[in-house]
Amino acid sequence: MKNILVLYSEVMGYNLGCFRELALRSYHVHCVRWDKNKKTPYVPVDEQGITFYLRSENKQTDLLKIAQNIKPELIFVSGWMDKDYLKVCKYYKKKIPVISSLDNWWTGSLRQTIACKLSFFLVRPYFSHLFVPGLPQLKYAEKLGYSKEKILQGLYTCDRSVFDNPQLADLSNKKIIYVGRYHPIKGILPFLKAFNDISSQIPEWSFVLYGNGELKEELLGYKNNQIEINDFVEPQKLADVMKSSSVFCLPSIHEPWGLVIHEASSSGLPLLVSNNIGACTSFFKNDINGFSFNINDDSSIKTAILKICQKSDESLRQFAQKSYDFSKSNSPQIWADKLLSIL
Repeated sequence: MKNILVLYSEVMGYNLGCFRELALRSYHVHCVRWDKNKKTPYVPVDEQGITFYLRSENKQTDLLKIAQNIKPELIFVSGWMDKDYLKVCKYYKKKIPVISSLDNWWTGSLRQTIACKLSFFLVRPYFSHLFVPGLPQLKYAEKLGYSKEKILQGLYTCDRSVFDNPQLADLSNKKIIYVGRYHPIKGILPFLKAFNDISSQIPEWSFVLYGNGELKEELLGYKNNQIEINDFVEPQKLADVMKSSSVFCLPSIHEPWGLVIHEASSSGLPLLVSNNIGACTSFFKNDINGFSFNINDDSSIKTAILKICQKSDESLRQFAQKSYDFSKSNSPQIWADKLLSIL
């Protein structure tokens, strides 16, 4: 069996869909994953064709031994933040393809400008290719010195075997949901306050949140008969949650991509989104499958909420169908095709 080495930060449920697709194609995925200071409680387990190694138990020499033992066809790494990962990448870069993910937008910041000028030292010695989510990251990858032939697009995909819902979501229960971390960067507080302010105008609608994080206690202060605060939900259960909801909301202040948008669109949900989300370039069009808003403008948030809540069921169903149609542009099968195309 052929082997692929994955050197990753925090593995999430959606990664498993991609790894399983590689396993179906007779590749064994050996994945080293960060297991300390995690952002979510999700813990993946070994399965047929997929073996996990804990980063905390493997130093640089151990990582090299893993690689030498499995003789990988390629290495896929989640960026260049782990120095021990980089040493493995540098050792193999001239021998096999070494692909790094890159999900930051090009902003022209001083840090990015320096990274581009020093890419010959900071990035290119380690990676033969870059794998980006979509158009917002493509410019940055090119500025780092990679030609379009060395850049793959479609880095993040939901597990469509879990979320695919051609019947579309349940649009009758008038439920807006949020799924994600309870963190200020997610913009959840200004959105929640806006919804609370206008909830009397849309009494049949509720706002239901799923997640964990530092803002939970503050969010609980808004709990009432139209606002529900829940804990983190596992991916398998999340699919059922989405299918039984009517609208998905992601109000982030900044979101390099936001894979949950793909999960929601695959579930056949209309979208309420801030204008700071990378994934919207692939899975969202304003007034086609939902509405966008400025998270820093209270009136903009309220207008978007009222617009979607006052849509007829038929209009919401049209939005839901468009979301589902947009979601087909990526999948674990497409992801695997792209990754393996460089072999």
